[in-house]
Amino acid sequence: AELGAAHEREKELAVRLNNLQNRMKIATDKSKIDFEKIQNENADLRHRLQAAESKCDRALDEFENAQSAKRALETKFSEERRSLEEIASEAESAQSELRLKLKIVENKNSEKEAALANALERMVSLEGQVLCLQREIKDRENDFELIKSNLLERLQSSGS
Repeated sequence: AELGAAHEREKELAVRLNNLQNRMKIATDKSKIDFEKIQNENADLRHRLQAAESKCDRALDEFENAQSAKRALETKFSEERRSLEEIASEAESAQSELRLKLKIVENKNSEKEAALANALERMVSLEGQVLCLQREIKDRENDFELIKSNLLERLQSSGS
């Protein structure tokens, strides 16, 4: 009877061991699947991180290019403005000189009326040039402000 009970106990233990082994195999398989899933998620996250880093690098390159373009435009605008200011100053000096000559011509006798008319025409022409140059300086300033505004918008949008 004891042998039968021991045999029964052994069968019971074998069934429990088999059940435990099956549960252990299921848990091991589940752990393998979870581990593979985590590895896949990690690989996906690494890929997404690399893509984000590439995007950041491109955005940084675009920002640096925009900064460089902005500096180049500012330099060019400054040079053009100085040039236009020099031309305007020369035109104003020439205009002042012509006004002095005009006064001298006015004080001379009527035989000099032809010379007076020529000087007057030159003065009017130079005044027109001065006005044109002043308008051009104003237009260039407006263009620069517009370009600067556009660059700032691009910089802000590339920073987003």
